[in-house]
Amino acid sequence: MSKKNRRSVVFVLVAVLALLIILPTIAMIISYARAVTSEDIQKQIDSLKEEASDLTDKLNAIRDKLQQVAAEERSLSELKKAQDEQIELTRLEIENTVAQIQQYGLLIASKQEELDNAVAQEAERRSQLQSRLRAMEENGSVSYIAIVFKATSFSDLLDRIEMVNDLMSYDQSVLDSLKKAQEKIDAARESLEKNKEALNSSKALLEEKRAQLAVQIAQADETLLALHEEKKIYAEEYEKVEQQENEIWERIDELTEQYEKVKAAEVEAARKAAIEAAKKNNSSYTYNPNNDSSFAWPVNNYTITSQYGTRYHPILGVYKLHTGVDIGASSGSTIRSAKSGWVTVADYSYAYGNYVVVSHGNGEVTLYAHMSSYTVSAGDYVLQGSTLGYVGSTGYSTGPHLHFEIRINGAYTDPLNYFNLNFYFA
Repeated sequence: MSKKNRRSVVFVLVAVLALLIILPTIAMIISYARAVTSEDIQKQIDSLKEEASDLTDKLNAIRDKLQQVAAEERSLSELKKAQDEQIELTRLEIENTVAQIQQYGLLIASKQEELDNAVAQEAERRSQLQSRLRAMEENGSVSYIAIVFKATSFSDLLDRIEMVNDLMSYDQSVLDSLKKAQEKIDAARESLEKNKEALNSSKALLEEKRAQLAVQIAQADETLLALHEEKKIYAEEYEKVEQQENEIWERIDELTEQYEKVKAAEVEAARKAAIEAAKKNNSSYTYNPNNDSSFAWPVNNYTITSQYGTRYHPILGVYKLHTGVDIGASSGSTIRSAKSGWVTVADYSYAYGNYVVVSHGNGEVTLYAHMSSYTVSAGDYVLQGSTLGYVGSTGYSTGPHLHFEIRINGAYTDPLNYFNLNFYFA
């Protein structure tokens, strides 16, 4: 390939590359060159409202979950409190049982001491008898009978028999007494031992109960921790979705403001086109049937509850421009158009609530907000004094009133500058 041909190929490649780079830009320019219509903006607003509605449904679902988790948490906390009280009562029962066991132990020891004393007494008595017998043997007697036969006379015999009987009766009574005492002590000790064993069994059951309660409390603590974490996750998700919803409504408000300007421009263009068409047809065209040149007060009340200018917003909690005046009026009071013109907006806004915007031509626009309801639609032509809707408290509002704005060429102005009336300031 010659040097000249190579240059041609390179040139073509460069040209193609340049077109590839430029074409998207050209397409973008063409796209932006097409004027954005109020219909285009309205479609965006409608789409965003659907998104906001979906987010609202999602927020409601999350709120339900939060309430459910909170209810479970409260119920489990109450159960844990009852378990804590029960384990404390069980601990006291165990302490009382241990004290009783110790007391029975002392009583058993006392009865054992009594038994040991009785046994010792019996042993001593037997020793005394054995000593007596040994003494008798030493004196030449081997038994009670031998003692009797040693009598020297009948009288002596009777005395000896009586003596022997007294000795035998006394010895037997002592032995019987000792035996009964021993049996009584044995019975008492056995009863105490049984009571002690019963108390030990009760203590074992109480210890088992306390251990079970401790396990239940540990499980409740674990569940409460899990519920707390779950509630935290739902709260974070709720905050995130709520932020998304707020951002969407802020965007809707921005688009609504853009819509008002575009719609007003479209209406003004239509008006001018109608006038020009009327001129060409040699006919008359009247924009304002009442020929109203000044603004009329929109409600039958002259109490201003909040003036135009920078103020502390009662809902948002920040200092910002109050773009109109707030007119105090009872709910349901009639709101009338301040001038003749075309309705450009009749809709709901996150901030304005139900509101209406009327374009009067020559860059003059009025806005009526926080309505309970409106009676007109976008595209309607209204005369000065025509009913637009009724006073309410929708949107960012703390009570029934009309928020009234006058905009000149898109700029906010103080509506009170256009009226020569006596106002009352709340």
